[in-house]
Amino acid sequence: MLIAIDNVFPSLGIDCRRFSPMETDALQDLYFRYAKKIHRYLNSLTRSEEWAFDLMQETFLAADRYYKEGKVENVEAWLIGIARNQFKKAAMSENRRGEQSLEGVEPAAAPEAEDRPDFSALRDRIVERLRQVKPVLAEIFILRLDLNLTHAQIAESTDLPLITVRRHFEKVRAIIEQDFGEELRGGGHGE
Repeated sequence: MLIAIDNVFPSLGIDCRRFSPMETDALQDLYFRYAKKIHRYLNSLTRSEEWAFDLMQETFLAADRYYKEGKVENVEAWLIGIARNQFKKAAMSENRRGEQSLEGVEPAAAPEAEDRPDFSALRDRIVERLRQVKPVLAEIFILRLDLNLTHAQIAESTDLPLITVRRHFEKVRAIIEQDFGEELRGGGHGE
């Protein structure tokens, strides 16, 4: 369960009113609008509720530090980009200390959603297969499936050119069709 921003930032010893370049109300609005989505994305990367929550807090703290009113065109993609960078920074730090490597980490179970595609039962296997081919393909798949981002939003949040995102997504579709197409059409060896 996510908690309100009033309980998050003071617990970190940060007085938002004193240090925040963003108005506290604006920060709260961002938090209430995007915290669950950011947490869901980070949880799919980390497989740890606690780590995802910590990274989500770091994401909003970084957003507060770097927010320039009017300079952010797509706030959602911008926040996801910050969350992605927070995850990469934390993963590199853990790898340097010789702790758990994130290579081969399986994704967390997909969150429940009313608009889930029919292949939700295959999601984890698809993500694992995409990671084997190229990890960025799995990330693009997660951003599209779990967060329902457009290609343009994915490009913005991953710092990839839009044409590259589109080409990667075509690879994702081809891999899914080749490896899971029969199951998705109901004639396979799955459920």
